[in-house]
Amino acid sequence: MKLLIAAILSFATPFAAHAGTDWQKKALSAVKAEKTVLDAKWRMPSQNVLWVAMAGDGSSRDGFAEYLCEVITDTAPAGALKTVWIYDPASYKAGGTAMGTAACK
Repeated sequence: MKLLIAAILSFATPFAAHAGTDWQKKALSAVKAEKTVLDAKWRMPSQNVLWVAMAGDGSSRDGFAEYLCEVITDTAPAGALKTVWIYDPASYKAGGTAMGTAACK
């Protein structure tokens, strides 16, 4: 029984570490509140990489990614580099690339 509990805890700890900090949770809520955003998640919370799903219309979303940088920077600690990566879920599953990206300062 102790071995089973230890095994469960060893798997649970890494996932708990990726739940995100308070600022990441606030930033994620702010991004998800945007009308054109279908979904958003921290792809790599430890490296502050935010994936944002939007419907594709063939246009670049670099400008919107830069706007989202402003949204998440309002909640982030000073100096933390963040990256926003915007994708169309259907296109991504078919091997598509990002519709927009931005490195936030």
